Amino acid sequence: MMRRGGESADEEKARFKESRRFCKAVAEALGGPPDIVFEHVGQATFPTSVLCVKPFGKVVICGATSGFNLDFDVRYLWMRQKQIIGSHFANAWEATKANELIEHGLVRPVLWRTMGFEQVAEAHQLMRENQHLGKISILVGAESEGLGKDAQGAGAFRATVGG
Repeated sequence: MMRRGGESADEEKARFKESRRFCKAVAEALGGPPDIVFEHVGQATFPTSVLCVKPFGKVVICGATSGFNLDFDVRYLWMRQKQIIGSHFANAWEATKANELIEHGLVRPVLWRTMGFEQVAEAHQLMRENQHLGKISILVGAESEGLGKDAQGAGAFRATVGG
């Protein structure tokens, strides 16, 4: 169902069929179509996100890792009165204030565990079940901690049980 661009009419029709199958599976799992879809991927999945969200629902786009040029069948937007909302972590003032709180030690992000990239599903499951005690960091392109860049000073610290 991932949109690649430059598809033939038959390829687009097959992708749309797969997108509809996916949306049906999502609705079955949730007991109905979602009210909100958080769209992180962008170009490759945006048409499916718009299709999937229920009428009067919202697609919140907060990323575009597969591309930022979006195209989709706009009829599913206006005929079902869906909304597209752009979102970013915060506006410039809020991001500055959050950074100041961290710099002053008033907010201290807690790194609980570092996991390999192959453990992404396990990390999500831990968060879903609320079994984590802080932030989970995923190693991307590194086999162990300490192979990337880091900064010393106020900010994150490691979680300890009872600490």
